[in-house]
Amino acid sequence: MNLHTIKEELSNDIVTLTDITKRKLEGELKSAVSPYKDAEMNMLQGTKALYNCLPLDIISSIKRFSNDPSAPGYLVLDNLPIGAAPATPINGSAEKNRQDHVLESIVLGLGSMLGQPIGYKWEKDNQLVHHVVPQPGGEYTQSNQGSKVFLNFHNDMVYADELVYNQFNPDFLVLFCIRPDARHQAETRYANAKEILKHLSEEEVKRLYEPKFRMASPSNYSRFLSEKGIKWSISQSILSGDMKFPEIALGANGVKAEREEDQALINKLYSICNQPSVYRGVKLKSGQALLVNNRKGVHARTQFEPSCDENDRWLLRANIRQNLWSIRHKMEDSFRRYC
Repeated sequence: MNLHTIKEELSNDIVTLTDITKRKLEGELKSAVSPYKDAEMNMLQGTKALYNCLPLDIISSIKRFSNDPSAPGYLVLDNLPIGAAPATPINGSAEKNRQDHVLESIVLGLGSMLGQPIGYKWEKDNQLVHHVVPQPGGEYTQSNQGSKVFLNFHNDMVYADELVYNQFNPDFLVLFCIRPDARHQAETRYANAKEILKHLSEEEVKRLYEPKFRMASPSNYSRFLSEKGIKWSISQSILSGDMKFPEIALGANGVKAEREEDQALINKLYSICNQPSVYRGVKLKSGQALLVNNRKGVHARTQFEPSCDENDRWLLRANIRQNLWSIRHKMEDSFRRYC
């Protein structure tokens, strides 16, 4: 399959709900319980409603995305209901006393269709649903609080005492757009590792499989929770697994190569990711959910001008893992919360 054919296939990975399905789904979720009081029940209600309302071809697309190694690393679901969406929580914290929880139930329900929604100690206080809103003071950070800087291609990673940040991290992300930025500038980009490798020599690919690189600790740990700032990971590889279906790892806050020539290779890697022929970009609209494979590829977000008011950009995010058994030693007070 040549590159042109692959890009044509990727451009079709948007599935749209009919208005009838949208209304039916919203109706079933009107009575969803608060996820801030009973997250498990909210997730089950969302999962049940999605299976009840979505046609089989859309369910099949979601299942293929989550299970098929050859499937593209992202999927967009369009025309989802947002219920009585309130004003954007400009402080990044949800209004927990509101009555309508359609938004959270859809996010957790979609997450349940992909695997198991989980929370991390160092990410939004272990919450299962994250409110991603640009924050004053974080405009220029490589984090979900940023806005005025390009958020470089990366995987979502989590801090671990073992200093390996892509071992316990999510397999998938659910990004549900409640409200886009006012100027519609923010574009989320995804670059699949298989596409990236086509632009590298055999010798360069081999070097990326060698454990000669260190990742900066994730932003929430480095910026808010660590007195010493960034902690670098132990040496690891950028690529892992079978070359037919490679896994890629890039830290948002930086990657440091042990060899000078490999630092130049990392720069080349970022340059490849930024080529329009390699990445797939989408400017999320209200009611669109982007499902992201956090291992097959890396994602980025362009800079945008925040409005810092009740109409600012607002996404809901959930972290999803398919295998909880392998991280059971990290479990805290619940099988959905990990340190």
